[in-house]
Parts: sequence; structure tokens; C-alpha cells
Amino acid sequence: MNRVFLLAAGSGKRFGGDKLRLSLGGQPVFAHALEVFEKLDEVDEIYIAVREGEQPEFEAFVQTAGWHKVCGVFAGGEGRLESVQRLVSAVGPSYQDHDYLIIHNAANPFAEGDEVRRALAACRPPVRGVAVGRPVQNTIKRLGAEGRVEETVAREQLWEVETPQVVHALSFTQALRRLGPLVTSTPERLTDDLSVLEAAGFETRVVEVGSIWNRKLTTHFELAAFRWKGGEPSEAQSVGIGEDGHAYGGLVAAEVSALPLPGGLPVEMSGSGGVLAGVRFEEVPAVEAESDGDVILHALCNALSSSIGECSLGGYATPLCRNGVTDSREYLALILQKVAAAGLSLIHCSLSIEALHPKIDPLVPALKNSLSQLLGLSLERIGITATTGGGTRFIKGNDGIYCRVVVLLARSCFFPPYAENTGTRQS
Repeated sequence: MNRVFLLAAGSGKRFGGDKLRLSLGGQPVFAHALEVFEKLDEVDEIYIAVREGEQPEFEAFVQTAGWHKVCGVFAGGEGRLESVQRLVSAVGPSYQDHDYLIIHNAANPFAEGDEVRRALAACRPPVRGVAVGRPVQNTIKRLGAEGRVEETVAREQLWEVETPQVVHALSFTQALRRLGPLVTSTPERLTDDLSVLEAAGFETRVVEVGSIWNRKLTTHFELAAFRWKGGEPSEAQSVGIGEDGHAYGGLVAAEVSALPLPGGLPVEMSGSGGVLAGVRFEEVPAVEAESDGDVILHALCNALSSSIGECSLGGYATPLCRNGVTDSREYLALILQKVAAAGLSLIHCSLSIEALHPKIDPLVPALKNSLSQLLGLSLERIGITATTGGGTRFIKGNDGIYCRVVVLLARSCFFPPYAENTGTRQS
């Protein structure tokens, strides 16, 4: 029996967001690989590893699509091989000598049936595992300390490996048992499924990929290329612009408690200074405001709201504030849910802050770290610049702080990309 293990539990950390939910040819990225295996005669069953808590959504999507070979959707682990182990355990232990596992990254949307057949045909004794791959084209150098070149590696025998990877089920489970905790404790050594077999002494091989398009979606370059292949725009995008400003003036009208966001994000709010990006800074003066006066989150809410054609911040923040909700992170959580419901995913956020004091640049690392947690964006997708503006912004005493935010969002499909914190996600 040939079973497919489809790995869809990654966070897209290197990509900077959840790539599997993005639209590609009118359907989610992960659906392309599923479709290939559903139609392949050599495949008997399909099992999917997803992030914790996402099983119901995937099951509903599979049922709607009518993919009858999908026999189970399970929670994956913190890393790739842990997800594979969980699927092995969920399906086993009744593996037979004629059983094979076809392990595939859902982020490889353009696998081809022919390469699966060739990998299956090559996985016969003494070979216990076969991957698809392509010869390395670029020059490869091995570096030492401080970038010193130690060796230029001969590339004639070097191949870069993709998925699917076919393994003999009994041999693979035996290898997992032999290696024990090393499987998940040495991710730098065991980077794919064949490396597990190799570490346990089994023979493996590589067959050439079916086309140049079977490669992993890792960056936005691949996404643009994949969309070009399908004749569609590189991004279905939306842009939002938002602004907010407050004059400095004594105490914040409503003291903000250390109220956790949905999902329990640990952002420090104790102290007596002003609040920026959900963090209280002693060096930032308090502002005149009914809420916590967080100009960054207020401008961000306006930008996100405008990107989906919604109203200004006051339209939903004022009622909350009157009910005692003064933490601007709560306002942000609400508008992020609206963005998700509109089928959009935030992919970049740029901020420009204007103030005579305090100096903003020293605060940028803390601001970016907080925004990264609140928005689910990697740090390199958050830009923050600052200016004094020559003291022209605030005529009354020239004393206050102002923020402008520009956001870029991409169209996603399947279920919303923003969710409450669901724990560690793999890349």
C-alpha cells in the first residue's frame, strides 16, 4: 500500500507568514499537492499533518473538495520530522513489507505524477528510500571563521533535494526506533526523510525531478514565479494608510492594566510612562487620551481598517473605551479579525514616527519585537523610521507624538490567516 504523508504544519517563518493559505491559481497553495496525489492511481491513502487546532478547518476543506483518499488529518509537531513521526504513529504499527510512504511538503505545489512513479519504482531492495532532486548549478564553497573559504566543493556529485521522498515503511520505522530521540534533537543533521534512513545505515537514492517547477515555496520570489507560471498577477494586494497623533499632557486618562491579548501574548505594560506598540516606556511622556494613547497601534488600526474599506478607529474603539477597554491591543485584535474575515493576510508594515522627544531609534528593537508578536510578522517585514519634523507638527507647544502607518496585504484563501496564539509553529 502506498500512503502519502502531506506536511502542512509549517509556520512559514522564512517566508514571513503563512504561505500555505495564500491563493495560487484560485486555491490555497497546499491544495495543489493534494490534488496531484488524489488523482494518482499509485496512491491509496493520504494523511495530513497540520498545525495544532487546525484539523477541523482542513477536514471541512477536504470534504468540500471531495478528496476521498484523505483518511486522516492530524496535529503536527514543532519540526518537520516530529510531524512525520506523528503520522507514522497514527497510521501504524501495522506496516507490511510492501508498504511505502510518500512524504511530501505541502509547500511544494507542483509535484508531478511521473516523478512519484519513478521514485516508487527506484525504491526497491537494497534501496530503502528515494528522493527527487536536481543537480546543483551554482558554485559551492565551504567557509570557516569570518567567512574564510576553506574549500570550493566539486559540484559534479552534488544534488539539491526536493519532495516527494519515498521510503520503505518498515525500514523507515525501524530507522526511527534506532535513532530514538536523535531524530528531533539533531535537526541540523536530519534535514529530510532520507537522512533518517542514511543515519540508520540504509541505502538511499535520488532521481531527477520532473520539472523545474517542483521546488519548495520558501520566499516571495518563488510565489511570484509560481503565479507567473499560472498567468496570474504576482499578488492580489490591498494597501492601507493610517495616522494618529496625541499631544503630551500629564497622566493617561485611563491607566492600562497588564491585560493579556487573546492568546496570552506576554507584552509588558507595567510602569508610568507612555505606551507605544503595546509597550510602556518610561522615557515616553504620557499623552492626552481616553485610552492608553498608543499612537502606533491607533495608526495601525486605521491603516488596516482602510485596507478593507472599514471605518476609522473611533468607530469600534470608542464603544470599547466607554466600556472600560483602554488597551489598544484589544482594538488591534478586533481589526485583525476583520482583516482575516476579508480574506487578507498582512505581509508588510511600515511606520513613520514624528516627535521632538524622546529619541525613537533606541526604542525601535522593542517596538519591532512587540509588533512582531501582535501581528505575526517576522522582524524584517516591519519597518520603522523616525523624524523630529522640525517641531512643526504640534503648534501648541510643539510637544507630542504622531505616527503614520502603511500596510500591504495579500489575498489569501481557505481559512483566515490571523488567529489567536496557537503555540509554536514550524518553519
